[in-house]
Amino acid sequence: MVPKEMPAKALAAPLYLPVGMVGGVLDVFLIHPILVIPDAWDTTVESLWTGGAGYVTAMGSLPIRTALTPVLFSLMVLFESAFDTSNDAPAVEPNANMTLDQVVAQGDAAKLEAFLSSSEGRTPADNPTLRRIFETSTSTIHSLALYRLGDEALFGLNEQYLIAQLGKKPEDDSALGQIFLQARSKPGARALLNQLASGSLSQTAAKEYIQILLQFEDAELTKALLFRIQTGREK
Repeated sequence: MVPKEMPAKALAAPLYLPVGMVGGVLDVFLIHPILVIPDAWDTTVESLWTGGAGYVTAMGSLPIRTALTPVLFSLMVLFESAFDTSNDAPAVEPNANMTLDQVVAQGDAAKLEAFLSSSEGRTPADNPTLRRIFETSTSTIHSLALYRLGDEALFGLNEQYLIAQLGKKPEDDSALGQIFLQARSKPGARALLNQLASGSLSQTAAKEYIQILLQFEDAELTKALLFRIQTGREK
């Protein structure tokens, strides 16, 4: 409605300024309060009419809850109208037709995290990109990339690569141990044994390694574990 060029913009001001003001007032004092009524009612019902109270307590408090319902509902309408408490931001859904490289190229960390968290398995074509993400990212994306590298479909490509990551970052070692356990990787288990015998692990990490190795339920591995614990040498 508002012309972009002068003098048309100035000449049209007597029209669009009152219309804009009326629209703003209607939105603030009528439209928005109406729109928040469902949320205000849900909050009222949840606060006063749901819960695990017994029959006697529920019946005894019935008059009080009945009296408080219109009061709380009115307050919640005013509160919801004044403050935007909704959480209606659309969830970031990974596009099944997109490749990992395309998601990375967009530079959207939230979309990348959602894509890595999706149940869709990654393909061998994603492997170089996954390694790059793992090596350059931090926090959640770093951890998600690590678990994706250990997926059943990709573990064969990454077994030696993941073994080489042991000891580099203590925060990754527990996840690496679980990946080796899930894949029943004998080379991975041997790498855990080497780390355990090196004496470089904290007491907490050493206990966790031992628990992981025992879960392999492999007699030969358990015997080697006990020998290393006792002697610090490989049998």
